[in-house]
Amino acid sequence: MKFGPRQFVGLAAIIIFGGILAFNLTRPKPDPFKVPGAIALADAPVTASSPEQMTVHIAEDPLTIGSEAAKDDLYCSGVIFTGHKATGDISSPEAQSRRNAVIALAEAGVAKLIAEGAATKDATASIADAQANLAEADSKGGAPRISLADCNARAAALKSAAPPN
Repeated sequence: MKFGPRQFVGLAAIIIFGGILAFNLTRPKPDPFKVPGAIALADAPVTASSPEQMTVHIAEDPLTIGSEAAKDDLYCSGVIFTGHKATGDISSPEAQSRRNAVIALAEAGVAKLIAEGAATKDATASIADAQANLAEADSKGGAPRISLADCNARAAALKSAAPPN
């Protein structure tokens, strides 16, 4: 039997596409319910000296990391930002003052976390986000842990303690 150019092209296509199909069908499928970067309970390190004392080590809750002063700075940053968003004012001098307070408190909280050795610079974002999200939820629920007035006073104290530029 003699093969023509079309038969060679067809045979090559069957081999190539068949190989691709076989490769894709034999690969393990990703879990559609797994959150990227999350630690599954089955993947967490386990230590035990006896079955009764089995302990699973899961990453620490970001809301519990750091001193109260650092957590309060980050929380207040979130309270002021939530109040800022609620006003709808984005261009007045008061809006800029609120943004400055949010930034100053967040920077102070992050600096405290790093100085305490509670977190690295790379880990502070998730801690700050967790505190800000908690502050927003508490504020929208009408019961923030620290009032907006107290948070504004905290920001003013930071501003007065800051060295002049």
